[in-house]
Amino acid sequence: MNLKLVRWVSGFFRALGIAVLLLSMTLSRPGWAQTPTGAIEGEITDPSGAVIPGAKVTVTELATGRSVTLTTSAEGRFVVRNLLPGVYKVTAEAAGFAAKTLEKVSVSSGAVVNASMKLELGKTGEIISVVAEAVTVDTARQTVDSVITGTEVRNLPYFSRNFLDMAALAPGTWIRDGGSIDPTKEFAYRVVGVVGRSGTATRVQIDGIDVTDETVGTTVANFSPEAINEFQLTRSSLDPSTSFTSSGAINIITRTGGNEIHGNWFWDYYNQDMGARPHYLTRKDLEEFNGSNPPFKRNRTGGTIGGPFKKDKLFWLVNWERHYQTELRTSRVPEFPQLNISQSWPAGLRFTDHRLDWNITSNTRFFGKFHHDWNLATGGSAVSPFQTINWTNLVTFGLDHTGPRMTHTYHFGYVNFNNRIESQELKYKFLRTPQGIPYYLGVGPYAAGPNSLAPQATY
Repeated sequence: MNLKLVRWVSGFFRALGIAVLLLSMTLSRPGWAQTPTGAIEGEITDPSGAVIPGAKVTVTELATGRSVTLTTSAEGRFVVRNLLPGVYKVTAEAAGFAAKTLEKVSVSSGAVVNASMKLELGKTGEIISVVAEAVTVDTARQTVDSVITGTEVRNLPYFSRNFLDMAALAPGTWIRDGGSIDPTKEFAYRVVGVVGRSGTATRVQIDGIDVTDETVGTTVANFSPEAINEFQLTRSSLDPSTSFTSSGAINIITRTGGNEIHGNWFWDYYNQDMGARPHYLTRKDLEEFNGSNPPFKRNRTGGTIGGPFKKDKLFWLVNWERHYQTELRTSRVPEFPQLNISQSWPAGLRFTDHRLDWNITSNTRFFGKFHHDWNLATGGSAVSPFQTINWTNLVTFGLDHTGPRMTHTYHFGYVNFNNRIESQELKYKFLRTPQGIPYYLGVGPYAAGPNSLAPQATY
C-alpha cells in the first residue's frame, strides 16, 4: 500500500513538473503588441560593418539604476525585453574597441527600440557617448497603435480627468459616457469606440491584468491620471498577449518609484460661472436662474509621492485622488405642474494606488500593487432618481526575468468589482400611502416615484 502511494505521488509530481515546464515555455513566448513593457534590440558591428559576437551589452534604467547585462549572439545581435516605459542608456564593449554608450534611449509600452551600434577601434576603457535619435518608424512590429506618455497624461488640460478620455488623442476613436450603455456606468466611466466599433468590446488592461467589464463593456476600474506612466491604444493587428477581442485594446502602465523622492499635489475648482451657457437651457430656465447657468460646483484634489526604500533596489509609490461634484437637475411636466422641481444631483470619485517595486537581481524584477476606487453617481430624473455606487479592489503581482536568450513574465491579478443601484429620495420626497409605501406614477414618458431600475446589485 505504501509503495503504491509512493509511486502515485512520484507520478503526480512528475506530471506536474512537465505541466509547469510547458506552461513556462508558453509564457516565455515573445509578444509585444499589448504587453505592459517594451524592449531594446540591436546589432553590434565593427567599422567595416562585420558583426561582433560576444560583445558585452549593458542596458541601464536611469530612474532606478537597474542594469541588465548580456552578450551578443554569434550573429552580433542582442535583445532585452520586459523593460518598463522610461529612459535608458545602452553601453556596448568588446576587446580591441572603444566602448560606446547610447544615452537617452526612450522605451514605450509595446515598443521595440533599435539600439544598434558601430564600435570604433580604440583602447579598452575609452567610452564614446552618443545621444540616441528618436524612433520615427518601428520596423520590428506590425501593430497599429498610439502611445501617450505619462507627462502628456498629467499635463493635458482635459475637463473630466477620466483616464479613458486620453483615447480621443488617437486617430479612429470616439468616446461616449458609460451611462449610454448601462446605468451602472453613469458619470465615472467612458466607452472607447475604435475604428467604427461600438466600444463595448474594447479591452482594458492595467499592468497586464484585464479589467474589462465582461457583462456590459468598458472597465470595472478607474484610475487617477497622476498614477499613469503610459497609455497605449492598439487599433489593429493585436497579438495573442491581448485578451480576446475583435475591437481595439487599451493598455495602461502605472507609475513606479525611483531613486529620487518625487511627488506632486493638485487642487482645482469649477462652478457655473466659469463655463459657457448650455445650449439646452430654455427661456424658463434662464428666468429661474436670473439669466445665469444652473448651479454647478466641483472640487477635485489629489497627489502622488514616491521614492526609494533602498537605492537601486527597492522603490515605493502612493497615489490618492478625490472628486466632489453637485449640479442641478430640473423636471418639467406640463400635465403635472406639481412635479416641476429642481434639486441637487450629487456625484463623487475616490482613487488610491500603492505600489512596491523590487529589483531582486539585475535580470529579475518583482512588483506588487494595490488599487481601490469608489464612485457614486446619480441618474434617472429629478422626480425619479437612482444612485449607483461602484467600488473595485485590484491586487496585482508581477515577476519579470530577462535573460540573454529567453525572457519570462508572470503577472497575477485579483479583481473584485461591486455595484449597487438604489432608488433615492433627494430634495423631492415621493408621495406615499397612509401606510408609508411610496407611489409610482407613470404616464406616457413621465415617471415619478421609486426608480424602476432599483434595487439591483453586483458582487
